[in-house]
Amino acid sequence: MGAGVLPKRRFSTVVRFFLSVLRHGLARGGFFAAMCSLPPDSLVGACAAPVFCHDRRGVGLVGLPRYLAGCGGARVTPDNRNSMQSIVILISGGGSNMAALVRAAQQEDWAARYGAPVAAVISNRADAAGLQWAQAQGIATQVISHTDFADRAQFDSALAQAIAAHGGKDIGPKPLVGAPLGIAVHPGEGARDVKPPLVLLAGFMRILTPGFVQAHAGRLVNIHPSLLPAFTGLHTHARALAAGCKFAGATVHRVTEVLDEGAILEQSVVPVLPEDDARTLAARVLATEHIIYPRAVRRLLAAGLS
Repeated sequence: MGAGVLPKRRFSTVVRFFLSVLRHGLARGGFFAAMCSLPPDSLVGACAAPVFCHDRRGVGLVGLPRYLAGCGGARVTPDNRNSMQSIVILISGGGSNMAALVRAAQQEDWAARYGAPVAAVISNRADAAGLQWAQAQGIATQVISHTDFADRAQFDSALAQAIAAHGGKDIGPKPLVGAPLGIAVHPGEGARDVKPPLVLLAGFMRILTPGFVQAHAGRLVNIHPSLLPAFTGLHTHARALAAGCKFAGATVHRVTEVLDEGAILEQSVVPVLPEDDARTLAARVLATEHIIYPRAVRRLLAAGLS
């Protein structure tokens, strides 16, 4: 077969494809919208790798004939967003909530789905056990000891610089891979709006200065082991028992300049049992923290941190 000659079966497929475009798509907003409106199997086996296209419903996948898209193609997932925001997790100890967040990010592929990879775990303590666990997952770790600085402001400044260093990198606009006819990505595809990192406090036992909070406003989240607004601060479980509470729990909330008073994003509730002490109550609450923290972050990412 000579180069550039399409077999009759392939030619028939191409004709049917463009007739479908004209019939179903032009009224829906143009050529790319038309392709989005077609199921991949409508190309009768001529579909190749999926590519981005946009219509009024958002982002979709469409199969292009091999002769158009080549045998490659820009492989993406339907939930990809045109933005990138890395996640930095702050810990001071064992990091069980950090581990729950990382597992959720891995299992649900937050990097591909939301453009939100877990980029680093930072601790103010070199002996924090969570650092070793994060390293075993291939995550960058860093220690910034608060004892190395004269005051909180200097420590927070160094912490802010470390967080900023783990921000995402703009991948830039790219053409479709393997597009011999020079088909370009639809405007806006391939380029990502790179946002400053989302900072998740997971057992980070430092009170942040107002300047740090203001600099990271809207992208600071914490989990607290009580049903806020009750029992802000430390020793929450012992205080709940002393107060005779029948229920306890945990709260995921935004961080503001006032300790533990940011907007509530998610809460869990557990009963206080007659035989409970602070240790047993804390263990039962902690198990729920591992559920609600990833869920709250997932919702933030899905909503674009709105």
